Amino acid sequence: MTEKDKELIALFRYGLIAPLLTDTVSSHTAYLDEISAKTHDVPHYGIRTYNRKTLLEWHRLYRRHGFDALKPKVRTDKGSSRALPAESVKLLLKLRNENIHLSVKLFQEWLIYEGHFTSSDCSYSTVYRLLKKHQLLKPSAIDTSDRRRFAHIDINTLWQTDVSHGPYLSLNGKKRKTYLIAFIDDASRRITGAQFMLAEKNEDLLHVLKSALLTCGKPTMLYADNGKIFRSHQLNTSCATLGIALVNTKPYDPKSKGKIERFFKTVRSRFYPLLTDADLMDLDVLNQRFEAWLARDYHHKVHSSINEAPMVFYMRGSDRIKHFSDPRIIDEAFLIRVTRKVKSDATISMHNALLEASPMFIGKSVDIRYPNESPDKIYIYENSVRIYTCNKVIMKDNAVAKRNNNPISYSSLGGVPHV
Repeated sequence: MTEKDKELIALFRYGLIAPLLTDTVSSHTAYLDEISAKTHDVPHYGIRTYNRKTLLEWHRLYRRHGFDALKPKVRTDKGSSRALPAESVKLLLKLRNENIHLSVKLFQEWLIYEGHFTSSDCSYSTVYRLLKKHQLLKPSAIDTSDRRRFAHIDINTLWQTDVSHGPYLSLNGKKRKTYLIAFIDDASRRITGAQFMLAEKNEDLLHVLKSALLTCGKPTMLYADNGKIFRSHQLNTSCATLGIALVNTKPYDPKSKGKIERFFKTVRSRFYPLLTDADLMDLDVLNQRFEAWLARDYHHKVHSSINEAPMVFYMRGSDRIKHFSDPRIIDEAFLIRVTRKVKSDATISMHNALLEASPMFIGKSVDIRYPNESPDKIYIYENSVRIYTCNKVIMKDNAVAKRNNNPISYSSLGGVPHV
């Protein structure tokens, strides 16, 4: 199991306990019963069911030790096979074809009840994976979930986020498209963070979110659609590390994010008409004009849905703002994470540059993290602990550095160096 697998599993576990951590369910007992009754498609493991005891243990681990405590430990029986023997697979598929009308759960229980298998032989996940592989699952029911309008009462309970197409800039004689990345507080409609970018990339989203957290504190939940940047491993990990529940809408359901969509409509109708040609010659100028418009216009005009100005509403609940005790907590959570293999000369290639690592890492794949704003600051982590800082390779310094094994040898005849 790779470190990436462990993080994905930890993110899944965090998603299940997040409503308990953020206290966004009316009854913890009812929520635990509901989750325990469901089956879950778990990264790496496949289909699983979890009881209340397991969920409460994850809750305890996160409370005491944070996100990394949710990562799975290595199995003591690693390397031994848990697969069913070929004869057992053949029997199970035969019985399934004769009982295709049963749900997978009921079929698995029937196999044990009738004595065809023991509970240790065929867990629900084993049966599910086998039936899925052979396309013998029963079709799932049509989703008829409720989707009514909602609005939270308290500020920073939930932030909605999305990206909107912005105006074109004229940069060095070329047209460049812009993208407006924004975060809105669900209760007050205050824009907690927003900025025009030249791309719709994960790094741009993280930059705006980081700024919003430093300015407005931590929301309990972050509500986004299923766009690629909103489902990235980096965003999920950053939110889980900071204790923010990342909630994604169902695919192709833009109406579920009505507040942020309404804000974008306001920007198009009230801000864009004010822009001049000079405003569209520089990205920094565009963002300065936008921040001034937010402060002068949007935040201090009465919002029809709440009958109050967004900033007035937000500041009235300022006692609920939870600022981070140390900004370095946010810096650490937002480090970009990648994996690189250390070359035989103890170097790593990153961003078209060569970086020095310790010889102890030669030939190993290491966990690399670096700040989005300063990609030249590269750190190596092991078990989520920073253990090494990489520096850029400077060839001229290395040429005169003392070495244990010097690559240049001198002949005993005349002192002529041989490489």
